[in-house]
Amino acid sequence: MNHILTTAFTLLIALLCCTSGAIAADSPSDDPLDKSTRYAWELGLQSLINTEQASRNLSAQLDLFLAEPSEASLANVRQEWRNCHQQWQQHAVWVALAKTQSRRFAALNRHYFVLDARELQPGYLDAVQDYPFSGIVNDISIVLTADSLRQQHGLTDPSEVSLGFHALEFLLWGEYGQRSFNDFLPITTINAEQNAAGLTTGDLPNNRRRTVLRLVNQVLADDVQRLRQDWQNPLSPISQTYLQLPPKMRLEFIQHTAHQLLGSELPDQLLQAIALDRTTHHNQFAGDTLQHNLAVLIGLEALLTQGESPLLSHLGGAAADPAWSQQLQSLIADLGELIQDKDGINTAKLSELLEQLPVLAAALATEKPAAE
Repeated sequence: MNHILTTAFTLLIALLCCTSGAIAADSPSDDPLDKSTRYAWELGLQSLINTEQASRNLSAQLDLFLAEPSEASLANVRQEWRNCHQQWQQHAVWVALAKTQSRRFAALNRHYFVLDARELQPGYLDAVQDYPFSGIVNDISIVLTADSLRQQHGLTDPSEVSLGFHALEFLLWGEYGQRSFNDFLPITTINAEQNAAGLTTGDLPNNRRRTVLRLVNQVLADDVQRLRQDWQNPLSPISQTYLQLPPKMRLEFIQHTAHQLLGSELPDQLLQAIALDRTTHHNQFAGDTLQHNLAVLIGLEALLTQGESPLLSHLGGAAADPAWSQQLQSLIADLGELIQDKDGINTAKLSELLEQLPVLAAALATEKPAAE
């Protein structure tokens, strides 16, 4: 009996030691860089909290639209989509970071693929001009549930997108950004030909489109919440992946990602905004590519400059100079003014702003972080 108690006591002590060691590994230290990079993670959480609230507003407006489809109610739900998507784009630095270390941040990338896949085939989800009977909306063999849409998402190819912000965008705006509210009017009767074919009102495209719209929005709201919960939980796989990295490596990842965004991705997207080909824009159905870029810059500026010991203070060089952050803030203000110009986008001015991005990026230049 005493032997059993001794063994049990030994195992309990060992378990407590292991547990305390795990907690210690995830507990903040007095290292200023550790505190700063943990605060950066908290800023990522705040952007998700804001997106989660915006998704609730979107859901409420979508319910009003489906209750009474009209040109005005469609405009309202589109605006809420824009608001929600712009909140989400303030989280874009983390999306980009996870892509640069895709194997290390595999769990996080799985979240992002469901939420933010944008390289989509429109005809996979709904009818397009040359294929009026295509897509999940028109394929009555697919039972419409949240689970079935999850199964269809990326089923055989990453471009087979049935979920996320951009699936919802396509449903609301249509192929050429001119979707009519009439596409969402409920149909309550069927004609003789449809009856003879064995169709029910639930099989009709308008009604299925209404169901798909509601389900895609529901899954989006659920997945934003799930990501926020995982981000907030220090023991979740995505949090552990980041928090168990040495603080110096966290900083290197963020610095490299910021350099890539300012030096490559954002300039490319601004050039696309100047181009007349809408299909190259980030929000190819809704437009508002510049709003997207503004939100990304706002999120990046907050990540680098906020906190008692901001990340910039740990970088050294030109980026640590207050003039660098002032230049970034000035760029953000100028881009915001440009977007608000009632006379339309001044492409010459936009080109001037675009030239500032590589200059800002140069101050963040660093060797690529160690491979995964």
